[in-house]
Amino acid sequence: RKEESSHSYTCHRVVQVWAVTSTRPTASAPAGGWVAKIVPVPPSDSAAAKKKKRRKTEAEKIADAVFWEYQLYSNHLRGHTAVPQVPPAGAYGEASGFRYLVMERLGQNLLEAFEGNGNHFPLCTVADFGKQILECLRQVHEAGLLYLDVKPQNFMLGSQGSGLEDKGYVVDFGVADNFISAKGEHREPG
Repeated sequence: RKEESSHSYTCHRVVQVWAVTSTRPTASAPAGGWVAKIVPVPPSDSAAAKKKKRRKTEAEKIADAVFWEYQLYSNHLRGHTAVPQVPPAGAYGEASGFRYLVMERLGQNLLEAFEGNGNHFPLCTVADFGKQILECLRQVHEAGLLYLDVKPQNFMLGSQGSGLEDKGYVVDFGVADNFISAKGEHREPG
């Protein structure tokens, strides 16, 4: 149980993401509820931190990616229909050695949907998903971001019972990058 501001959540383990049930539901909660992406915060090595240049460990990169993803969802992508919502408060934080990001719970990813349909989609479904994927990427691009992790697992459908089961979303912005500088100029990613 995590208490944050006036929000209270209960978490249940689901694969690599935790389903989050609000103990105080709000009108702003999405139909499918919330999930939390949770990663351990690596212990800080004070001797290594004193070195001017060192490579981050894989655990540090993953923990940093969750923070970056939160920044993108809450600042650059808020209100875009092709990405999951984040709650207005308590969407990101650290507790008990873990870093978490709370976001809208979605349904299957495209690979799961494809495999669940006998590894076949009708042509009209392929065309519809293709159009939605392009719209997702357009919205991300218009926000000045270059999405670098295009794969079926990062395109998801709305949650069951939400009425949005056929709507496409793009997720996992941990390796997305700005291609527009603060001055509004094009810059090379990386």
